[in-house]
Amino acid sequence: MLRKYGINIAETENGFFIKGSQKYIPHDEKAEGDYSQAAFFFVANAKGSEVNVKNLRPDSVQGDKKILDIISDMCYNGVVTSFDADCSDIPDLVPILTVLASYGNKPSRIFNAERLKIKESNRLESAAAMINSLGGCAEITDDGIIITPTGKLKGGVVDSFGDHRIVMSAAIAALDCENDVIIKGAEAAEKSYPQFFKDYTTAGGVANVISME
Repeated sequence: MLRKYGINIAETENGFFIKGSQKYIPHDEKAEGDYSQAAFFFVANAKGSEVNVKNLRPDSVQGDKKILDIISDMCYNGVVTSFDADCSDIPDLVPILTVLASYGNKPSRIFNAERLKIKESNRLESAAAMINSLGGCAEITDDGIIITPTGKLKGGVVDSFGDHRIVMSAAIAALDCENDVIIKGAEAAEKSYPQFFKDYTTAGGVANVISME
């Protein structure tokens, strides 16, 4: 992005070198869409929805574009299998990946995700708790989660732990649950995607605000 604004950057073995005293030049740029947010709807599509997600660049360097490869590898030629995902560079995908994994035909493994312990919540714990509270089977490991499919998720009450990605993942899981899903603290989604539930309902999902008191 900086190169587009006239800044000379050289990649080095350990990072980047940016010479000082450079001058920016004007440049018109349209901010590209966010693959980490689109991932929720991609997983919905993998389960049979038809959501058209716009403003995503196929040549994007965003790490979370990896969601498309994971879904493609897991859902190949109409056969749903499983995946092993190294999440060292895609930690934000982990909560929605646990939802995807719950609909495989054998266990999926998420690994190299230790830093999720210090996100908005301990996402290894909160993502596993989400799946287990919906009737799935998620086991925390030292650096990730193993998800063993149990058939159709049943539904239930999910504690968001105040984490926006847990909220949105639970909402996507709800699309294919046998019973209703109640998400405690669903307002946490506003941190990164204030319009999530508006888009969710526009695309055909059903979401109602209720009091938990």
